[in-house]
Amino acid sequence: MERINAGQVDVVRVPFDGFAGRGDPPNAYVIPARPLTLIDAGIAYPGNLERIAAALEPFDLTLSDIETVVLTHWHWDHTGLVREIADRSDAVFLYHPSERVRLLGGVDEVGALAAATRTFYTRHGFNKAIAGMLTGLAFEHERVDLPVERTRPLGEGEKVRAGTIDLCILLTPGHTPGSICLHHAGSGLLFSSDSLYGRLFPHPVAEIPSTGDQSRSILKDYLPSLKRLAALDSTNVLPGHGKPFHPAAKVINPITSFIERRLSRLTRLLVTGPLSAAEVMQAFFPSIDEIERCHAVAEVVFLVEVLEARGAVTREDDRGVFRYRLT
Repeated sequence: MERINAGQVDVVRVPFDGFAGRGDPPNAYVIPARPLTLIDAGIAYPGNLERIAAALEPFDLTLSDIETVVLTHWHWDHTGLVREIADRSDAVFLYHPSERVRLLGGVDEVGALAAATRTFYTRHGFNKAIAGMLTGLAFEHERVDLPVERTRPLGEGEKVRAGTIDLCILLTPGHTPGSICLHHAGSGLLFSSDSLYGRLFPHPVAEIPSTGDQSRSILKDYLPSLKRLAALDSTNVLPGHGKPFHPAAKVINPITSFIERRLSRLTRLLVTGPLSAAEVMQAFFPSIDEIERCHAVAEVVFLVEVLEARGAVTREDDRGVFRYRLT
């Protein structure tokens, strides 16, 4: 664990074992004072619950003192310990409503969303094998066992009390439909979760809205979310993976520059004629391993959707496959 002093606020970072992805393991954060709030709930892996307990012990706090758990998004590596925490405390679990189906939906709801996700990928020109693999990455993990009666949705701008401070909820979709960040203006403190953690393109999958809309993903919302986070000018950023950094511009500026370079490259590629996202991926990444393929798919879907949102390309339906033509 790591104790961080951010002006008037003490924070403890708890990194977790058991991360199967590439890059840094996920974090949970604790502001070690009452009311005790935990930001994210890590991975269900031996010893990880004890890591949280050990982070609390120096402050004469225990797992039973946790009153609130804020889930920044639904992914398995940020929600894995919810049942263990629920069993050892009276904590209430907070989440954004756009994550409801993925966190609390029944078998039929989740199954319908998974089926719509497969269709989304095939409509972008990816074959059934790739569409099935990508959908599996999003839905294969065991569902979190949230006690429904102890959950509450969080709205944009709502405040969550953590120790002596109030953290403001910011809806920052892109990584998932209901990804949230938490901000404390007085200290310049930003819990950025996976909306901002140092990768040039921090999106493992292209998720569609919980409505099951198969025409567009929520990736296109990432750039507005980035701009919103940049406007905060945060001096202390506590990301969902890896070590804290400052200022926020240290990571936001390279990500933004990278995206604009990729958009320019895609624009040049589309001069040759309309292409599907699958054809763009083949041109951009002709040789890629299976783990990185999901990132590549998310990136090209993001790029074509951003150009479409800017009016730079027009989407055409070519016998059930989306292709993008320069406007």
